[in-house]
This record gives sequence, structure tokens and C-alpha cells, in this order.
Amino acid sequence: MTLPDKEQANNMQNKKVEKSLGDTLAKVMVRAKAEDRVTSGVFECASYLESYPDLVMLCLLPEATPDDIAASIQHKLIEAYCLENDIQVAKINNCEKFISLLGNDTPQQKSANDNPVMSPSLDFSCVLIGWPPKEKSNKHENRLMEQIWPNQIIDLPI
Repeated sequence: MTLPDKEQANNMQNKKVEKSLGDTLAKVMVRAKAEDRVTSGVFECASYLESYPDLVMLCLLPEATPDDIAASIQHKLIEAYCLENDIQVAKINNCEKFISLLGNDTPQQKSANDNPVMSPSLDFSCVLIGWPPKEKSNKHENRLMEQIWPNQIIDLPI
């Protein structure tokens, strides 16, 4: 095998690992949502981190756009706090996929005159996923925590 062939094989293997990591993260996110282990929103996450940092398995941040300075500063502060408390931080590159996995699926409410009332959108500028109870721990959480590394950008499948 020549050097270019070896580099191409390594690149293909890295993409395969990234894809499987995205699949694993998606499964963990869906399961955590079903088990009510998800906290979203910068202020809610900051409050939860301050009170219960040992219960947090992973902090997910969508990639901030360079023109949104406030979000960038909030992300840096959350990220620093997480790293100080040995909480893995990962960045998600596609916000639409992120929202579709964790989005609000509650039915619309009806107002007095039968017009649908849209529930307020959830804030997905920061998401914390809590550890599952020890008796409910499964291979996806373990695999995710073995493969993830700090500030990794993950591509979610959908």
C-alpha cells in the first residue's frame, strides 16, 4: 500500500467513525429525551450545572455563528465550566438536525376560539444530557463517552 492509499484508507475510516459517532449521539439524545434527562437553554443549563455538575454526562453546543458575539461568549463560559468539572463538550454542526431530534413534540393547544396556539420554541443554544441511572446504562452511552473528545464537531444523521 502506498502512502496516498494509506492516507485515503485512514480518511475513510475517520469518516466512518464520525458517522457512527453521530448515530450513537442521536440514539443517546433520543433516549435521554424519553427519560427526561435533557436540559436545554443557556440559563437553565447554567443553573443545572451550578447545582448538579456530577449528574451531567455531556454538554452539546451548536456551532455559533461568528457574527453572534453574545452566543459565542455564553458558549465559552458554559464550555469552560464544563471542562472544569470534567464534563465532555461536543459541538453540533447542523442546528436543524439537532432541533429535530430534541424538538418540542407536544400537541398544539387550542385557544378559546379554536385557533391553535403555538407553544414557545425551546432554546437549544445549549443542551445538557444527564447520566442514565446505573441500572439503565447501555452500550450507546458507554460507546459515546469512549469515542468523544473535547470540542469535537459531530455531524448528526437524519
